[in-house]
Amino acid sequence: MTSEDSRGAPGKRNEIEGSFGTAKRVYRANNIRAKLPNTGDAWTGMCYFVKNVMKFLRKLCHILTEIWSIVSSFTYFCRQKGISQELAFSYFY
Repeated sequence: MTSEDSRGAPGKRNEIEGSFGTAKRVYRANNIRAKLPNTGDAWTGMCYFVKNVMKFLRKLCHILTEIWSIVSSFTYFCRQKGISQELAFSYFY
């Protein structure tokens, strides 16, 4: 196995390093000043934890927006066809 194989593909590596660079800038991970090494590690870990939580919430918000769009389209369709919403949504219960 060559050293290039152990490092991974250059494109993938640049993407990961770019992600860390963005996180350092956005969450100020490069400005951590802690007196103890454990404290600095904890701060760094929390920065990346928050980054992952924000990414999860962004995706969740997108999914909920899509669901809302589908439900509102279905409601609009039912109103146009004169179908009562109770009857239309009784299928899902």
